[in-house]
Amino acid sequence: MATISIPERVYPGFKIISELNNAEIDKVIEFVNSFNVGEDLETLANELNDLVGYSKGDLLLQTMLSFSRLIEYDEVNFQDIANNLTESYFELTGSKKTNNKRLTGNLVKILSNYKNLKLYVKSRRNSLYNENNLGKSKIFTDIRLVFDDEIADKNRIGIILHKLYLEFERNSEVQELHLALDLNDLKKLKHQIEQSILKDELIRNDYKENLKFIL
Repeated sequence: MATISIPERVYPGFKIISELNNAEIDKVIEFVNSFNVGEDLETLANELNDLVGYSKGDLLLQTMLSFSRLIEYDEVNFQDIANNLTESYFELTGSKKTNNKRLTGNLVKILSNYKNLKLYVKSRRNSLYNENNLGKSKIFTDIRLVFDDEIADKNRIGIILHKLYLEFERNSEVQELHLALDLNDLKKLKHQIEQSILKDELIRNDYKENLKFIL
C-alpha cells in the first residue's frame, strides 16, 4: 500500500506522465534541464505545450513542481519514490494499471533531473514568502468640478484627482487598496520608481559576473 498521498489537483498531470512515450519524456527532460528559472508559470507551461504537443502543459508543470517536497533532502531513492507515487496514483484514481511501468519509469527520469525545478520552487518560495505580492495596478484620473452659489455660472473651479488601485496577495488571499493622489504624489512616485529601476540595473550590471539573477 502506498504511503504517499497524491492531491486530486495533480491527477491530470500524472495521467499525462503515464502516457508520455520515450521521445516525449526525453523532450520533457531536456526542457526540465534547460528552462529559464526566472520565467513565470504561464510562459513555462506554454513552452511545454509547444514541446510535446499538449494543450495542458500547465497541468504537467503543476504536477512536476509538486514533487519538490519529496526530494528536499540529498539522500533520497528516486526509484522508491516513483514506485510509491505510481501505487498511490492507481489506488486513489481506481485506474487500471496498464501504464504503471511507463509511469514509474517516467517519474524516475523526472525526479533524477529535478535540480532546475527544485531551484525554481525555492526561488518562488523566497520571493513570495510572507510578503504582499502585487497582482494588478491602475491609476484612474478624473476631474471634479466645484460649483459656487451661482451653479449656472460657467466660470467654475476644477480639481484633477488621481486614484491608485492596487491588487495584492497576502497569505494566499487577494486584497485591494485604493489611494487618492495629487500631482505632487505622482511626481514623487515617478521619482522613486525611476530610482528603484536605476538601482536594479546597477546591481545587475555590477554583480553579473558573480550572481545569476532570476527575478
